[in-house]
Amino acid sequence: MKLNAAKIQECAAWVEKNGLYPQPCGASVKMFCEAMGISFPTYQRWEQNVNFVSALSRAREVFRQTSVREVSNALIKAAKGVDFTKTKAEYHAQVVKEYDPKTGKKVKEYTTDKGVKVKEYRETFYYPPDVAAAKYVLNNMDPEHWKEKQDTSVSLDVNTEQPPVIVFGTPESQEPDETKEEQQ
Repeated sequence: MKLNAAKIQECAAWVEKNGLYPQPCGASVKMFCEAMGISFPTYQRWEQNVNFVSALSRAREVFRQTSVREVSNALIKAAKGVDFTKTKAEYHAQVVKEYDPKTGKKVKEYTTDKGVKVKEYRETFYYPPDVAAAKYVLNNMDPEHWKEKQDTSVSLDVNTEQPPVIVFGTPESQEPDETKEEQQ
């Protein structure tokens, strides 16, 4: 398969939507090759083309930014809690009858794949705030007030007065008489 500007644009659009390795959350090169209808050696040959490489690089960055934005929004919704409405519809088959305009007789009757909507149901669910998500959002959005940190500072209250001196031993008045006589 030949690499041209249109094919480069197609590849870049696919990578913007799906990502591509070596990005952490992107599709594999194998998946890319299958989607583009090329073999791995063709991919390797295309990697030698500067336009192809720069287009994929820009597409990877678009995928990364989009993913971060979408996950951030989902995380914030989880942290706040969210209402979610689920809609269900009930369909009945549609019977089509065709008549001959001249005779007015029914020519054929058939059922279409697309039915006619008969009823629609809406259910609203409430997902309460997720404490772990809220904690994560606050730690990252307002770290000055919410960052988990330990106080490692040590505060010593040092008194400027000298502590009393304790002398171990016997006081002079309690010395045995023999030592007093020797000193004299």
